[in-house]
Amino acid sequence: MNTDLRKCIFVALQGAEDDVHACQRLCEITMGTPKQRTTDIANVVVHCCLRDKGFQNPFYARVLSGLAELPGKEGKENQILAGVLSGLAELPGEGG
Repeated sequence: MNTDLRKCIFVALQGAEDDVHACQRLCEITMGTPKQRTTDIANVVVHCCLRDKGFQNPFYARVLSGLAELPGKEGKENQILAGVLSGLAELPGEGG
């Protein structure tokens, strides 16, 4: 986590009670541009997922799914997260 934005995203993810709370906390972040936030959210989620033992924590997939389904401009920016989500589904132990 080499930037303030990524540190903020990491704290929002790890401090959340559940995936819905994580989405709410991530949507409240105002640092950077929307595109930069989306890119950094994807990077931090993938980083956390890869560090998580066995890739079997569905929390990260649910967070990405929740962000990708947001309505309006936020949802449009977050469509990149849908691609990340499909990539996570292909990781060993995640899909089957």
